[in-house]
Amino acid sequence: MYKLLRIITTYKEYFIFAALIIISLSLIYKNTNNEIGGFRTLAAVTFGALRDAFSWIPDMKKLKEENAELVNMNIQFFSEVTQMNKAIAENNELRSMLDMKLNYQYPLIVCDVYNKSSVQLRNYIVLNKGQKDSIDIGMPVISLKGLIGIVLRCSENYTIVETINNKNIRIPAVLSKSKLNGIVAWNDDNNLYMNYILNTANIEIGEMVYTSALNSKYPEDILIGEVIDIIEEHGSFFYKIVIKPANDFFDYRQVFVINYMKDKEELELIEYIDNRLIELNRKKK
Repeated sequence: MYKLLRIITTYKEYFIFAALIIISLSLIYKNTNNEIGGFRTLAAVTFGALRDAFSWIPDMKKLKEENAELVNMNIQFFSEVTQMNKAIAENNELRSMLDMKLNYQYPLIVCDVYNKSSVQLRNYIVLNKGQKDSIDIGMPVISLKGLIGIVLRCSENYTIVETINNKNIRIPAVLSKSKLNGIVAWNDDNNLYMNYILNTANIEIGEMVYTSALNSKYPEDILIGEVIDIIEEHGSFFYKIVIKPANDFFDYRQVFVINYMKDKEELELIEYIDNRLIELNRKKK
């Protein structure tokens, strides 16, 4: 803007002269007097030549309108592409869920995650189905990727699931290649940890970790995660095996409740022992 003003100031006489010529030609062109018909013709030809000479200069108003229209078309196109990609992803997910439901060894109850919460290192999700959908306390919960948790409480229409990223969870598990058994627990971060594997064992990074047949709450062979590190702790006879969970914690929208339960009497005894151990640990602290 400053440069334009500077140019106008420097060559103002030329601009004034050009403006006067244009005004004169305009007056001649609009005059209907026959005596100046030749000048009017000359003015028309001059105006036509000037218009053709400067036709390359864009119409700013028209450009703004076209630009606004293109922006709106681009926004609409982007929205349609986003919706299409979302529909494709949901369709693929639904197909996978259907295949899993048809091929799984136990009946599955498909649920949506209604809510999520965390209280003192104990994490929960709330599902949109309950007792009227045949869900009961103690039933395991999985996703397409692997283990999520276990049903803690349920009402007619809703279910609370205690997830595996929980300070009090202990899951008997087995390594896929070495077939060694241990206990999987959570330690307040993004990983799980497998304990009670002797440091003389031959374990590989990348081994998958599944629920074992020694499990009192879950069916066997549910994927828990993958071994990403093996830590040899000083002064201990056991490895600390770091596991990347099959599910990113809380990163799921649909889950399956497995219509599977161990004997209720056994579960009640295990829950009693678990609660007693938790209470004893609190007293020690």
